[in-house]
Amino acid sequence: MLRIAREPLRAALVLATLAAASDGHDCVDTHNQCLEWGWKGECERNAPYMAKSCPLTCSQCSRNATLEVGVDGTAVMEAMDDLHGDVPDPQRKWTSLIRNPLAAMERTESDGVSVDLYHSASVGPVDVYWLSDGSTRDEGAVGSLMFRLNAGESRRVGTFLGHVFRLADTSGKTLASFRVMPHRPTFHLTDEGIEAYNDEEMCRDSDPSCPDRAGRNDCVNAPGWMVMKCSRSCEACHLRDPQVRCRRDLLNVKQTPALTPGGVEAFFQSLLSSQEYNVTIHSRPGGDPDLTKDVADGPWVATLANFVTEEDGRNILATVSSQFARSTDQGSVDKYGEQSKIVSKSRTSENAWCTGHCESHPSTVEVMSRIEKVTGIPTENYESFQVLRYQLGQEYRAHHDMSRTDNRLACGPRVYTFFLYLSDVEEGGETEFPLIKRPSGTTIKVKPTRGTALVWPSVKNDDPTAQDPRTRHAALPVIKGTKFAANAWIHQFDYTEPNIWGCTGAFD
Repeated sequence: MLRIAREPLRAALVLATLAAASDGHDCVDTHNQCLEWGWKGECERNAPYMAKSCPLTCSQCSRNATLEVGVDGTAVMEAMDDLHGDVPDPQRKWTSLIRNPLAAMERTESDGVSVDLYHSASVGPVDVYWLSDGSTRDEGAVGSLMFRLNAGESRRVGTFLGHVFRLADTSGKTLASFRVMPHRPTFHLTDEGIEAYNDEEMCRDSDPSCPDRAGRNDCVNAPGWMVMKCSRSCEACHLRDPQVRCRRDLLNVKQTPALTPGGVEAFFQSLLSSQEYNVTIHSRPGGDPDLTKDVADGPWVATLANFVTEEDGRNILATVSSQFARSTDQGSVDKYGEQSKIVSKSRTSENAWCTGHCESHPSTVEVMSRIEKVTGIPTENYESFQVLRYQLGQEYRAHHDMSRTDNRLACGPRVYTFFLYLSDVEEGGETEFPLIKRPSGTTIKVKPTRGTALVWPSVKNDDPTAQDPRTRHAALPVIKGTKFAANAWIHQFDYTEPNIWGCTGAFD
């Protein structure tokens, strides 16, 4: 902490005001593609829009310093690192672990939470009523009048997670309502939110269990599924809009990417010096520098032998042995951010998601930690393992793990695939990269070997927001035996929190 003597006090206050105008928590990107656009030169080519929507990416402001004034009139410059990791909270000011202060809910004296209400709509004064049972649509559900807000005003209230507030005009007609959700420290009454409340399509329950689930506090415990399926019972209709629900700067996630330009090359170079695993390079930019090995000149593709122990692999498979179902592909995305699932015509395998007991099993935790240690990317950026079973004749034709539209998601695109072989296969079942050829003229084909990890990037080294089309790959048909494997997909940003909020695609 750096103290700067400023006299008189007025000078310190002026400096603090100027700093607050350009720095601190107000310095945010309001679009999930800001980073992608910035790396592609849009800060210069489209400066007015980028300065407004992406000031952090374009260095128009800074989150890394705040200026405060002490009681003695001394200005205090305090360095901050609040975008890059867990935010220290020695005084237990906040209700949970914070990675983005914009999602911090301050703790009240009664161990509840604080929520800031803003009146930003084009209507007149509104009355704010408090309810704890979420029954704002039921006859007679008036609630307790707390205070009145005029247009442009804001007010902080102390409350608890799961409680509900109703906002009404002066005649008592409900304009909007909201349930207090974790890491949602503000509610803005807007014209769009009022419209959403009255939209029967946006504000509806699509599952008969919604009222019961809401009564069990599932709106707080599983907000993504509940917002999408039970927005009426949860009084969270405004959150069905992905632009409100899924903006990265409003989620409790780190705001820095896993990869910056040059990161892919740096990672694979670090693998070359690894003493812990027997690393084999199948492809790399420029091919084999000594011209003695049949290494392709292409994107990095490597295997790490004995990466998963036989015991860990057996334990992971045991936790999902009764859950295998026909694999599906991703379909279209609707206006609420929900992605449909379709039965795959090119993928005949079966899969099971390693969630719940599987994800918490010590073997899964150990393997995840091992991947984190190798890549340097934290496990919150990982999807749950997708465990795969390929039986006789089953395959997955050539495909890519990254979609070019994934940069729009709060979690960003998949940047790496760690593919774990959990069994040997007597014949067939290789992973083939049909666009990458060795000097001998053969494509890269990796034979399934129990315990081996196959790793490749889905993105380009010089632009980790851009798909590298050369890493299309296929699972060749199993000719003899059964192939068990697991995908570990690693994203550019935190995947766990956006997934909780239903910001990563499918919800079933």
